[in-house]
Amino acid sequence: MESLINYLHTHVPQTKNMGFEAGSYHDKGLTLHAPLSLNLNDKQTAFGGTLATLCTIAGWTMVSMICREEHLTIDIVVAESQIKYRFPVRSDPIVAYATRPDNKNIQSLINGLRNHGKGSIGINVVVDGDKPGAVQFNGTYVAKVL
Repeated sequence: MESLINYLHTHVPQTKNMGFEAGSYHDKGLTLHAPLSLNLNDKQTAFGGTLATLCTIAGWTMVSMICREEHLTIDIVVAESQIKYRFPVRSDPIVAYATRPDNKNIQSLINGLRNHGKGSIGINVVVDGDKPGAVQFNGTYVAKVL
């Protein structure tokens, strides 16, 4: 996962400016972190743009990791997303948690990539803040075999 973060820091420089770092990756999902101090708004809480970017990148990273496990070289874009800012986020670091999709959805993505050269999958990401589920993100990612 660290190599993906390095890729992002090189190709999406804003992620480096925001201090994005790899967290953990396991069979249930993954985490990405960003320091609150680099991502404050005027209310001294996490900036909404940072939260949206962190969630989008966490989803992108989840799709990347799934495809790496399948030894697929792909290009990914977020095609659609929805985000809800329910409560302020003051946690330091800010942690986005992307849930690993169920096996049925993963297999649908992989089958689409192998059989048609492209596929899509939904990814859910949560950021806890002053209360659990402070930020809720749902994104649809489209992947294409390179």
